[in-house]
Amino acid sequence: MSNPVIIYAGLRRTNGERFEVLAAAKRLGLSVVLIARAVPEMAKQHVAEWHVCDTSNYAEALKVVEDVASRHKIVGAVSWTDLDLGFVARINETLNLPGMSSETVQTVRNKYRARQAVSSIAGLCPKFCQVSTLDELKLAMETVGYPAVIKPTGGNGSKGIFILQDHRDLDNVIDKLTTLIATSKDPIFDGHKNEFIVEQFIDGNEVSVEVLVYQNKVEVVGITDKQTTEPFHFELQHIFPATVSQSATLDVQSKVVQMVKLLGCNNCTLHIEGKIKDDKFSLIEINGRPGGDYITTHLIPRSTGIDHVANILKVATGQQPDLSSPKSMSYAGIRFLFTDRKGQYQGLEGYDDVVLETPGLDHVLTELPLGSQVALPPESFTTQRVASVMAHGPSSEYVAETLLTATQSLKIRIE
Repeated sequence: MSNPVIIYAGLRRTNGERFEVLAAAKRLGLSVVLIARAVPEMAKQHVAEWHVCDTSNYAEALKVVEDVASRHKIVGAVSWTDLDLGFVARINETLNLPGMSSETVQTVRNKYRARQAVSSIAGLCPKFCQVSTLDELKLAMETVGYPAVIKPTGGNGSKGIFILQDHRDLDNVIDKLTTLIATSKDPIFDGHKNEFIVEQFIDGNEVSVEVLVYQNKVEVVGITDKQTTEPFHFELQHIFPATVSQSATLDVQSKVVQMVKLLGCNNCTLHIEGKIKDDKFSLIEINGRPGGDYITTHLIPRSTGIDHVANILKVATGQQPDLSSPKSMSYAGIRFLFTDRKGQYQGLEGYDDVVLETPGLDHVLTELPLGSQVALPPESFTTQRVASVMAHGPSSEYVAETLLTATQSLKIRIE
């Protein structure tokens, strides 16, 4: 293999995102070696090698890395999800590659520790406490107040988020969270057993912020408007760029630069979530990886013309990202379809009419194979979302209307 190698520690959940991050490596002349717990069939034709191993067992997984390094020139490593950030940090430390340190990853991956690290930034964090028991939660509520949010310190993907409106919501919530973590087979909770963060509920418009950090220089690539569902706060819709004021944008940029410095993040990609109210940004959480839900792979490139995925790989390999935009900015968005009942997924109806009759619609994507079993939360937090639609247009309002029209025309078939 003559090309330099970049290691991908796993991939995103959907084939659409997987394809784009694999294609970006080829555009940069990089060969991909995929090391993961499981290897999607579609990825095998796009990678130079793949290796299946338990990436949470660092000693064994690093033996695989050392074998690859003995045969190829490795120039970087990337995790596209939260799950393998620790593994990638150890790859980078072992091979002296760019990226976040293990210490920084441990802080970022713990929602409580991350809040502690940045709590000195004025106006950024709501009141918050870490709890493990019902008695600790009741005591914490005297400080935090209602309404509040409680969630696992090590979760992701909206798993186990509960709103606390008053004291009547307290009695069962710790049991629900403890049961979720105990019965879940999701390795995202490993190392974070029975640790929960309870924090003051934040008002405002929800957004996410895409950030590149290269040689201690912080670049805010853009801000995305977000909508979530009730009651479990799954991400329902994203539109890029967000419709926020210049004053709010400057507040986001100032606070992001301070967060990066306090956390010690460098040569990495961040996806930061928060809310904006009265032009001020408040933090929900920090993620030490690229944004999911097609924000990285589809929305930012479609809107700006910037090859955001390639820039992520450049930063991971010690190269300066290119943020020059070859075309004027438009708006791009995605909206997800959720089933309201459990059963077997049998596909979508109305697909042809939607594709043919909706101007600005780019994609209708299914996210579960036909025949998949679908369960609802709190039984499952990963199978309720079955499809998505993607669109572009001259304004955020136009894109939002296109997405809503398309999703209302589609019907999910569940048996």
